[in-house]
Amino acid sequence: MKKRLLFIVATAILGSASYAQRLSPQVLAPAGGIARTATLSLEWTLGESVTETATTSTRIYTQGFHQPTLRVEPGAEMAGSAYSIEVAPNPVTSTLTVRIDSQGEDGLLQLSLTDLLGKAHYSAQAPARQNTRQIDMAGLPAGLYFLQVRSATERLIKSFKIVKN
Repeated sequence: MKKRLLFIVATAILGSASYAQRLSPQVLAPAGGIARTATLSLEWTLGESVTETATTSTRIYTQGFHQPTLRVEPGAEMAGSAYSIEVAPNPVTSTLTVRIDSQGEDGLLQLSLTDLLGKAHYSAQAPARQNTRQIDMAGLPAGLYFLQVRSATERLIKSFKIVKN
């Protein structure tokens, strides 16, 4: 009888002190990681065994543990911009040409070319009025780059996705 009572008490104490299940999601995966820059966050997990996505006209439902919010924004341009900015050729193999023209705006614009990880590969100031700038991309590896044009007050005027072959 004493052994039985001791077994019941020990089971109750150990059962209440242990955590058989947790409410916070955890993933047992062979690899994964998070990389963040000022403009991009990439979260990935390798090896989730079961994931599925179902969509309706207004919602996306996913199954799995690692589900960050995905927000993809195309090249943006500020509404009412007084600038005309063109890049060519895109895709580019060696030299990217940037043409800038403003309708009455003076001052300097900041050009910056970054890769997907946010590493800067080119940064320069350019006059806002009738300016053509050449960016040498011959030494860069093939991939996707972002060209951002900002005003002197750091306001985004326009951004471009540049494909390097």
